[in-house]
Amino acid sequence: PEEAKGEMLTEKVDVFSMGHLFFRLICGHEPWNKLEPGGKPSKETIHQKVVKGVLPFVPKKVAHTKDKEVAAIREAMFKCYTYDPKNRPSARQIANYLNGVIEK
Repeated sequence: PEEAKGEMLTEKVDVFSMGHLFFRLICGHEPWNKLEPGGKPSKETIHQKVVKGVLPFVPKKVAHTKDKEVAAIREAMFKCYTYDPKNRPSARQIANYLNGVIEK
């Protein structure tokens, strides 16, 4: 979101982008594409949503999964998608979270 708003960028923008990688991994498509209700939105609409902190649509099968690994990646994705970069975890924190879930 900070990039879309023209703010100063830090490493936290890369963590937000990591959320997009997790999205693709568990949803099978890139965010803001085929899974959006009504089809892929325009670039302008996507930009407006990102600036407002609206997340891409997550399919019900992913949002309510009972699969432990998919649920862990989904939660990591949501952590990466934290709107305020000051509150967004670091890449190391995301890795530690996933390692902790895997070790259980």
